[in-house]
Amino acid sequence: MKHQQRIKVIACNWKMYKNKPEALNFIKKVNFFVPNPKEVETIIFAQS
Repeated sequence: MKHQQRIKVIACNWKMYKNKPEALNFIKKVNFFVPNPKEVETIIFAQS
């Protein structure tokens, strides 16, 4: 099944990722589906 909806927000721990490229790199390592950086508009950093 192909992903067709845009991914606009990625949530992650701020201690792990400081910017969008770092977060997308992690997704690429652990997931077969990698969102296109141009489709990701926001990354939410949650403080734990």
